[in-house]
Amino acid sequence: MLKKLSAQKLEEIVEAAITEFAHKGREKASMKEIASASGVSVGVLYNYYENKDALYNAALEKCFENLKKVISINTHEAGSITGLFSRLVDTVYSYADEHSDYLQLYFSLTQGTEEEASLLAGKFEALSAAEYTQFIEKLQSEGKIRTDIEPQTLAYLFDCLLAMLQFAAVVPYYKKHKEAYLQKAGTGMEALKQQVLSFLASAVGEAK
Repeated sequence: MLKKLSAQKLEEIVEAAITEFAHKGREKASMKEIASASGVSVGVLYNYYENKDALYNAALEKCFENLKKVISINTHEAGSITGLFSRLVDTVYSYADEHSDYLQLYFSLTQGTEEEASLLAGKFEALSAAEYTQFIEKLQSEGKIRTDIEPQTLAYLFDCLLAMLQFAAVVPYYKKHKEAYLQKAGTGMEALKQQVLSFLASAVGEAK
């Protein structure tokens, strides 16, 4: 008779899968390694996940749910566009220290197949686009930022700025990309955030 795994053990399996997929990618990831890292047999793993794709999807879902919570909490608590940006960047930096595998797995989708790109755009980017657009529409209606640019466009540009700082904190290529531009300036991540906030406030005409 199949022994039912606890909720904690199932959580450990998904966390191990996130790490494995983040570091090795979907194709090279090993179910054997995931089973070993989570302390179960390969047979038990396949009793809960039909194949590697099923476990990969579970790992992605966990990442998406965590990232959605981050966006939702911050958009509901921030009172300005620079306030939201600052909160999100700080959260990303914390994630880079504590949950770098989540961001690495997310980034791997941006470099993946058209199917993976569609999954990312459909499950996560659509949600963040809606949250940011709604937040910006509210600020525009309150006269806190400029209204001559469509809220969807501002939301897109906002996300592009955020994505660059996010990737610069965790992805090796984008770390080097940042250094190529800012090495001589000696700009650290916190100083860079402050300069981007100044740029963003000016760009959107944020009321002081």
